[in-house]
Amino acid sequence: MDFAKIEKLMELMRKHGMQELSVADEHNEISIKAPAAPGLAMPMHMAPMTSMLSTPQHQTPPTVRPATASGKMIKSPFVGTFYRSSQPSSPALASVGQRVKKGDVLCIIEAMKLMNEIESEVDGVIREILVENEHPVEFDQPLFIVE
Repeated sequence: MDFAKIEKLMELMRKHGMQELSVADEHNEISIKAPAAPGLAMPMHMAPMTSMLSTPQHQTPPTVRPATASGKMIKSPFVGTFYRSSQPSSPALASVGQRVKKGDVLCIIEAMKLMNEIESEVDGVIREILVENEHPVEFDQPLFIVE
């Protein structure tokens, strides 16, 4: 499915006030959900049908631990898969107790086959990592707590 078709689907959703839309063809499946806050770009998830067919129907929800430390919460800007490092054999980009500066890369979120670096919004020390490596994340889901 090309980007122009996705844009047309998004425009139809806006025009008709739809909150969610799912469309599938023989090669792709796309689900689009309207954001919770007005004016933000719609988060999307797109996966090839072959991977959808091999995925169990009853998946467990993403692991989300409640935040126990105080501080600035770094949240996911979109739906995707959370990775703590750029390569499976590479060390984690961020660890609990690590001092970070504003702009330091904390993790990578894969969305629509694109790897997106998530940067720290503040200077501080990482107190908690709230998502397990390689688990799915939702839009606005807390990822890190930085004090």
